[in-house]
Amino acid sequence: KKKINESSRCNPINLYGRTKYATERLIISNCINNGTKYQIIRPSTILDTELINQKPLLSFIKSISKGYFHYFKRPEKVYINYVTINDVINCMVLLININIGNRIYILNNPIKLNVLVDTVAKTLRVNTPKKIIPYNIGYALGYLGDLMGHLVNREMPFNSNYLFELANEKIYDGGLITKEIQFNYNDNIAEKTKILVNHYIKKGVL
Repeated sequence: KKKINESSRCNPINLYGRTKYATERLIISNCINNGTKYQIIRPSTILDTELINQKPLLSFIKSISKGYFHYFKRPEKVYINYVTINDVINCMVLLININIGNRIYILNNPIKLNVLVDTVAKTLRVNTPKKIIPYNIGYALGYLGDLMGHLVNREMPFNSNYLFELANEKIYDGGLITKEIQFNYNDNIAEKTKILVNHYIKKGVL
């Protein structure tokens, strides 16, 4: 596994990431020029289990429910980098109410992919997926999904972004904020995912 922290070199891989990083640099520059303190948070993928209408993680959960979920790397080496919206809000409130200097903090509460998959499978009471598809086949399928999505102007169920998430071995280290200002991640990603699964079962969408 590879840990990414606040000191790691930023290398955005898409337009969204590049614009976020450019905005961050602009904010820092303006604050320094005007003698203003800044605190910047870099959350990983934000999970909001209250946005039921947007159906977070539904495709992922459904793939396990229907039995067509597969790994593309050894599952114990893959990490999902999520942080809940509640933890992001609590962090913002904490930063507003304390007096600190200029800071940049990563917010992330990672979970191993196989732990998350096992949690979903047990909640659904289905067999836990075990099969691993070679990464190069996944890469080709992801590229094909991108192409199909571009042609029909609609996101495909499987594309390169989905593959990237299911094959990610990097951890965005969100521990500095805990060490420096005693921020605690209150939400458990696995438990929040259980809530989503049970909600989708109740609504009959699985």
